[in-house]
Amino acid sequence: MTTTKLATTKVISTTPSKAPSTTLKQLILNTTISTTSKATTKPLTTTTSTTKITVPTTTVSNEPPNENEGYLFLRFRIIRVFIPQYYDPSSTEYKILEKNVTTELNRGYKLMYPLIFRRTILISFWPGSVGVTTQLIFDNQTVVPNLTNTEQSLRVAINESAVFLDIIPSSIEADLQIVNATTTNAQSSTATSAATTTTSKQTTTRTASQTSQTANTTSNSATARNRPKEVVTFLLPFILIYFLLTEKGLLLL
Repeated sequence: MTTTKLATTKVISTTPSKAPSTTLKQLILNTTISTTSKATTKPLTTTTSTTKITVPTTTVSNEPPNENEGYLFLRFRIIRVFIPQYYDPSSTEYKILEKNVTTELNRGYKLMYPLIFRRTILISFWPGSVGVTTQLIFDNQTVVPNLTNTEQSLRVAINESAVFLDIIPSSIEADLQIVNATTTNAQSSTATSAATTTTSKQTTTRTASQTSQTANTTSNSATARNRPKEVVTFLLPFILIYFLLTEKGLLLL
């Protein structure tokens, strides 16, 4: 008896697993996204923009000092021809020169006293060449520099070209009280008038003296000229008597 063994075939399932399928979808999706990205991506264009930086302008107040601030007055003369418009604060010429003076002094004194100096205000212009009276304002009166240092600071600033004004260094004067140019000019005019009056009096006295001397000289000259006449007048009667007596023979020889 023959025994036949049947071969048993083991069927292996070929059903794909879900994990690899999911991975493939992801790969396809990723590939599609990558392809689409490459197809639709445009070259990068670099745009350079220029940004304008605006530096804010600091406006310095020209207000008089308040009750808490300290100050002193500064006078000097600029080499410049004085014109009548400098008397008028509303004129263009006045405003231009005022702006120039205050800007330069603000820069110079801010460099010298950066922690205590605040601002400069203009008081007036006056002739000679162009006289300038200003007021320097500080944080308070206790920190105001002494007069000598204030004057010397401006001279140093001029020498180091920190202040661009044609200031006559010898004309720089600082004071705690304002000195009006009008008063100074009036005093100068009064002194000049007094000197002129004194000179006039001296001239008048000298002229009177000369006149008196001239009168005396004239009188002496007249007297000298009149003396022969006086002598003749005095001797004339005697001469007449002499001739009369001679004619009558009464004169004894």
